[in-house]
Amino acid sequence: MFQIIPTQALGHFKKMAVEEPSYEDGARLLAQAITSQGTIYAYTKNEGHLVLTLAEHSSDQSILQLKPILSEQAIDQFSKCAPTDRLLISVPWEDDPEAVHMCQLAQEHGLEVLTLASLSESPSSSNGLSQRSDVFIPLHVQQGLFLDEDGNRHLKPHSLAFIMAYHWLTLLTKEIINEQ
Repeated sequence: MFQIIPTQALGHFKKMAVEEPSYEDGARLLAQAITSQGTIYAYTKNEGHLVLTLAEHSSDQSILQLKPILSEQAIDQFSKCAPTDRLLISVPWEDDPEAVHMCQLAQEHGLEVLTLASLSESPSSSNGLSQRSDVFIPLHVQQGLFLDEDGNRHLKPHSLAFIMAYHWLTLLTKEIINEQ
């Protein structure tokens, strides 16, 4: 077990790394907001809260200053937004109804939306965040990392995926800003 899990995690990170063009697009979106003094709002759920935690408490002095937003505040908050503001959605699954609603509200008010989530296996995902977001970065979490003796999978790596995605976005965003 102790050799299987790190091996599986490494394989998962390799799947995520294939999305490098999407990470670059997402970092450009964030860099535009930062350099133009825009606000980056963050809607997070479940393991997606790690993105906010890392931005607020990272010892690395995060370049991403995220402003958490609750769904109840969205209409009021988005109505006051500038064209330079962005919304970062960080949720485990792309078909999360509240996250889809937040994406719609943000875009109705002119915000561009970057989403970190795993693709849904559900056929209704054609209306999910992967289709609605301006930039969608799939986390490629579909099953657990560890297969037990009964054939059940455990340890879905959403937390690991959000941590890696956050750090990749932060590094790329810094790189883009430093090149300007």
